[in-house]
Amino acid sequence: MWIGQKRLITLLDSVIPALKAGENMNFLFRGPSGFGKTKLACMLALEIENESNIQIELPDRLGDVYVDKTKRVIILDEIHNARQPENLYPLMDSKQYVFLLCTNESGELKEPLQNRCIPLIFDDYSIEEIQEIVRYYLPEIPEDYVVMIADCCQLNPRICKDIVVKHLSVIFKYRYPKDIDELKDIIENTLQIQNGLNVEQRRYLEFLEKVTRASLDLISNVLRIDKGTIQRDIEPFLIRSNKIRITP
Repeated sequence: MWIGQKRLITLLDSVIPALKAGENMNFLFRGPSGFGKTKLACMLALEIENESNIQIELPDRLGDVYVDKTKRVIILDEIHNARQPENLYPLMDSKQYVFLLCTNESGELKEPLQNRCIPLIFDDYSIEEIQEIVRYYLPEIPEDYVVMIADCCQLNPRICKDIVVKHLSVIFKYRYPKDIDELKDIIENTLQIQNGLNVEQRRYLEFLEKVTRASLDLISNVLRIDKGTIQRDIEPFLIRSNKIRITP
């Protein structure tokens, strides 16, 4: 199942025949956390190769990347954490492999690495696409339930799936809301999502309202949340919704 990113799907559909025929090329899947970069890379890999000929790898804690040269398709997730990406260049230039690189930190990638790839830049998701994801996992709920649930998902497919699959689908088995007010109560009091914001985002805003301005280090220390989580999971939606502004 795949919803959204029609532009990217169309582009990939156009190159799959060549990849199936044995042509090799490299792709860079770039977009925000939770948009499905690795999932789409895996779907492409399985479209052109058997699972036994696919490697999925992350840079290790030192930033080193191991490439299994016996595989044709190499999926490298979080490639921005690679310490010496130049070690990949000869393999990427050899035309013997299909490299599928995934990142949500495009600014951290060296230009020669990016230049060796066909860029696949993910578009923002629309509220209609998020609603479609809700319907896929909860196909029999009323439409007003769909709208309310989608409004809590911050236009992020991963957040939507987490809310629906990990929480609401379980809760609904023993407490199915009899009306929209009861659903709102479940979202606000059980899931602790209020005005579309989770607990950490509300804590972030409450602290910022007190001090007006704060460095990332200060916010991290006060909230006791690592900087990566703040930049990856907390701030993006707050920025997009004009609730905060990042300055030099």
